[in-house]
Amino acid sequence: YMGNAMINRFTEQDQFSFIANANNINQQGSTARGNSVRSGRARSGNGNGITSSNTFGVNTANILSSKVKMGGNVTYNYSDNYSNSKEFRQNLTDKNKTYRTSTSLDREYSNNISFDGKLEYRPDSVTTIIFTPSLSYNWSSSHSTSHKMTQKSITDTALVNNIDASNTLRSDGLNVRMQLDISRKLSAAGRRVSFSTWFSSNNSNGDGTNKSEQIYYNKPENNTTLDQQSHTTGDRSAYNFRLTYVEPLGKGNFINFSYNIQVNDTKNRKQTFDYDPIEDDYTILNSRFSKSSDTKTINHNFRANFNSNKEKYAYNIG
Repeated sequence: YMGNAMINRFTEQDQFSFIANANNINQQGSTARGNSVRSGRARSGNGNGITSSNTFGVNTANILSSKVKMGGNVTYNYSDNYSNSKEFRQNLTDKNKTYRTSTSLDREYSNNISFDGKLEYRPDSVTTIIFTPSLSYNWSSSHSTSHKMTQKSITDTALVNNIDASNTLRSDGLNVRMQLDISRKLSAAGRRVSFSTWFSSNNSNGDGTNKSEQIYYNKPENNTTLDQQSHTTGDRSAYNFRLTYVEPLGKGNFINFSYNIQVNDTKNRKQTFDYDPIEDDYTILNSRFSKSSDTKTINHNFRANFNSNKEKYAYNIG
């Protein structure tokens, strides 16, 4: 099924819109912005499955005065993804044949609510100030199970191996971004100076479980069992400053100077603990399944460009 609804109201000073969508034909109405934990999860299923999605959104735009305009939108999205698969495979080698049967079941629920706004202020005819905030928060939960077994042949049901696995994950993420743009026209010929800055922050958290048992009947020394809990965090922040100056050089000629600096700081942590039967708790740190990383970059960029706009041609050097 698929259904859409829209309500609009327009006046000389205001605009209002409401949008709704519901479907189960794999059309996502929104994304889980800010949740790197969820988006990086590996899934055991071999297909995308069926996704049911519901989206609701409100958009407004208002002219408060001759100098001030503002607008924004709020969107909520819910999705439910279900995947159930079964596979039969024949493996051929020089010495023998084996037959593998595998099944998997995945279910994932996700929610996302986001806000985007814009405030424009013109204190005079040559100055423009624009403030653009955005915010999104998402939360999700998922679980998956899989079973694989390999037998020697269709008639010989003796098993070569048997693998069972199950995983769960609960995660959430918050993304914030603020941007400020200021520009001022200094002359009628086109002299202009502008300043732009933005800041963004992305935080995500996830708690998961991982249980699996692998049995190799011909090589029991390769048997493995996992019973783990994990906690993952991601913290990323960045800020940027840009200053631009435009100087006219005769009719239709301009030289542009700009300086930009951007700083990125990323911290990722994952801790995985094995089950301790003595403590009856997950207290044994597994370094193989745990990792952490810190990255910080600073980029400086200076540019100078010459632009020429003529009646029949235009060119740029820089």
